[in-house]
Amino acid sequence: MLRNFSMFGRNIEGILEQSVTWESFDQITLWQLLNFEFARQDAVIEYFVSPTLHIIDPDAHHELMSGMIELLRSHPPTPSIFASLFQYLEKLLTSPNIKNITIRNAKRFVLCVVEAWSSRYNNRLADIFCDQLNSASEPRIFALLTCFSEWE
Repeated sequence: MLRNFSMFGRNIEGILEQSVTWESFDQITLWQLLNFEFARQDAVIEYFVSPTLHIIDPDAHHELMSGMIELLRSHPPTPSIFASLFQYLEKLLTSPNIKNITIRNAKRFVLCVVEAWSSRYNNRLADIFCDQLNSASEPRIFALLTCFSEWE
C-alpha cells in the first residue's frame, strides 16, 4: 500500500517553482520529503531532473541546488540524468550576458553531483561519460570539458 502512496503526485515542478520563494527551513523540509518520496524510484528521477534543472538559478537557489545534490547522490547516474546536467551547464555557457560567478556556481553544482556519483558508481559513471563524449555535439563536449577542467 505504501508503495503506491505519493505525496506530491505529478505537479512537482510547480511546487518547486513556488518553493524557491519560501524560507530556507521550509525548502530543506520539502527536499527531505522529496528524498523519501523518491527513495526507491530510480526510474522516476529521470523525469524529475530535467524540468527541475531549468528553474535553478545558481546564484539564488542554493537550497534547491543542495536538495538536488542530495537527491541525485542517492540514485545511480543514468545517461539521461547525466545529459540533463550538462545540457543545463551548456545552456548557461552559451547564454549571453551570464556572469562568470553564475557559470562557476553552476559548474560547482554539476561537479558536486558527479563527485558524489564517482565515489559509489565509478565504473558506471565512466561508461556514461565516454558515451556522452562519443555522441555529444560540440557545445556539449565544450561544457563537459570546461566543467571537468576545474575539478580539484
